Amino acid sequence: MTRNMDGPHHIRQRLRALFRANDPEAIAQVAARVGLSAEELRTYAESPRQYSFDGLAGCVVRKTTKRTGTLVGLYQAEQAGMDPEAGAWVTVCEVHHTCVNHSILSAARSHLPDPTMWCEECRQTISDGDR
Repeated sequence: MTRNMDGPHHIRQRLRALFRANDPEAIAQVAARVGLSAEELRTYAESPRQYSFDGLAGCVVRKTTKRTGTLVGLYQAEQAGMDPEAGAWVTVCEVHHTCVNHSILSAARSHLPDPTMWCEECRQTISDGDR
């Protein structure tokens, strides 16, 4: 499987590297090629990645879990209009509307496969099924 190295995230990475190299001539050439000023190009390069999986603002990913069969999502809190004060990343049980904030993306991702660890209603559903 090959990865698309021309997506917006990779383009931003390459532009950041170009600005770190501090080569005004190369920066001016790229800016001219895309029809932006060097400052507009820098603003784009330094802007945060925008998430919109399934067309939802701030959504990084949504999937149905094997453990419970419920739909869960991972969101960038501020972009999704959620409170980022408890953490920039939010795991959400889309069925029971339970949300848990996390300070780092990898922690949020690790919580997605098993919502019984953070959604009381999912936990109850599983325990009721075990009886």
